Amino acid sequence: MEPENVIVYLPLKPEKAKLQNLPVKLPVRIEDFPSIVDRDRIDPDIIIRGLEAQYRVTKNDGYYSSYLIFHYFEAFKRALNKGKYDEAEAWLEKAKEIKLDYRYYFYRGILLKKQNNLDAAELNLRKSTGMNQGFAPGYHELGNVLYSKNEYEDAAESYLKAIELSEGEFHLPYIGIVDTYMASGLIEPALEILKKIPFSSPVIVDALLRKGVLLNEKQQYKKAENTFTQAIKKEKRWELFYNRAFSNMRLGNLKESQIDLENARELNKEGFFILYELALINKKRGFIERAIELLEEYLQNEDDSKGYFALSECFRLNNNFEEARRVLENLQNEQKKDLIKRLKVYENIQKRKKITVPIDTIESVLTSIELSYLNGLMNKSINKALECFSDEKEQAISDKGIDYGLLLKSLSQYTESERIIELNQGVEPEEITFKIDYIELFLKYLLLNESKISSSELLSYRFPFLVSGTGKATAICRMIFKLFLRALSGESFESELIIDDFEELKDLSFNLYKYVVDNLIKEPYDVDELIDQHFEEPENVILGLIRAIQSDALEDFRNSHIIFCTFNKILGITKGG
Repeated sequence: MEPENVIVYLPLKPEKAKLQNLPVKLPVRIEDFPSIVDRDRIDPDIIIRGLEAQYRVTKNDGYYSSYLIFHYFEAFKRALNKGKYDEAEAWLEKAKEIKLDYRYYFYRGILLKKQNNLDAAELNLRKSTGMNQGFAPGYHELGNVLYSKNEYEDAAESYLKAIELSEGEFHLPYIGIVDTYMASGLIEPALEILKKIPFSSPVIVDALLRKGVLLNEKQQYKKAENTFTQAIKKEKRWELFYNRAFSNMRLGNLKESQIDLENARELNKEGFFILYELALINKKRGFIERAIELLEEYLQNEDDSKGYFALSECFRLNNNFEEARRVLENLQNEQKKDLIKRLKVYENIQKRKKITVPIDTIESVLTSIELSYLNGLMNKSINKALECFSDEKEQAISDKGIDYGLLLKSLSQYTESERIIELNQGVEPEEITFKIDYIELFLKYLLLNESKISSSELLSYRFPFLVSGTGKATAICRMIFKLFLRALSGESFESELIIDDFEELKDLSFNLYKYVVDNLIKEPYDVDELIDQHFEEPENVILGLIRAIQSDALEDFRNSHIIFCTFNKILGITKGG
């Protein structure tokens, strides 16, 4: 007998043999025997070499050959998972030489799918299920191929067949059906399928991930956030943190959203798109310098027009117009010229440049603000609006800009001192409710900053963080800022235009956005009732302001809140009233 066919038989305990799908008397080549002494687990290559040696001796012995075929398929799976497709195919051919059955076509179909040869993969999997019509995994993999071919109806049928054959015990096809329904926009049927997966299932994390995404689609953000949290307790996946970040953002939990994105990034270093989302959330919270760092890292890895625009905007808010312009030069799209013109308008107004010829931009409000600045109405209206305030002085705001260190000190007399103390210590404090009194303070700062609308825009992000920290606070200040710009422009206050202005509120506090929009589209409304109303919530002050402007009734609201006086003074000049 040749040396390579000298075999010793290693007796195995039945439970150990069953666990590794091995014969209770395992054939091992004599030269491999020293390698397995005192080891709990036998190397797969040694197992295969021993079974191959046994097969060469007793080719007609179906007992040992069945084990050899099984371990060839296991070797195939290991090679496939490592992306070694040629090696994987070689293992398949070895199995085929011993016995050609449905398993060969099944695994070949999986290999072909990995190689993106979907038509050939489908043919092989159909052959496999034709040879063994009770093979549930075959129908599941066929469903996967059909899903990849966007043949969702056929994919769903294949998944359903797999579930039927397994009597519901095979849970992977449930995930497949959910994916086909999601791709087809069938949210409710997908949620119904997910209910069938028990919490003890091995695929429960996959199920919870999809459930959370579907609940986000239904705008049920709190339920979605809870669902992702459930899944994270079982397994920390970047997808769970990433999608929970969206839920938290829509709930107005900007800090939690930022933390989720940071966790997602930590778990997925190759997911550079996370850097972009992380930059946007930092911008929303007023952390412009950090947003710039993240966007620069993102653009080192991705050539993305939206990334360049976002970075340019951050530089603009930081009054670095030269860098903002440099970044826009990277754009290749048709909007490049328009965006550079837009940036020039912001720079002219921010730096109080003397201009004689206006620059036409794609934004009507900005173009009108430029005209208002050009003819002196902008500064005149701001100075007039300051008459509404008894104390106009603020050391933190000067011709040089806004000194946020001094502003923080000034805020200590208006907001909770503990929050200011912690901010001064570099500690991020707990979020607090945005009080209605802060509207007056924010308005005063906007007016004192005069025509410097880029630095005022940065203030609309930083002020709410300093006094509150909630997404709702930022949404309120962004609404006021948008209305302030519209008033300076003298443009229309039609509800449809304002709703467009407020689109960004969705990603600051979706409930607030929905409340405001629902009220703006509600007709009719009674202005007389508004006049007698005692405004207790900031959002109702803003809604009252919009309705008063639309009804030309600002004068009637002069005693309701200082915001009515402010806008009455501005519009009295910019609209020539």
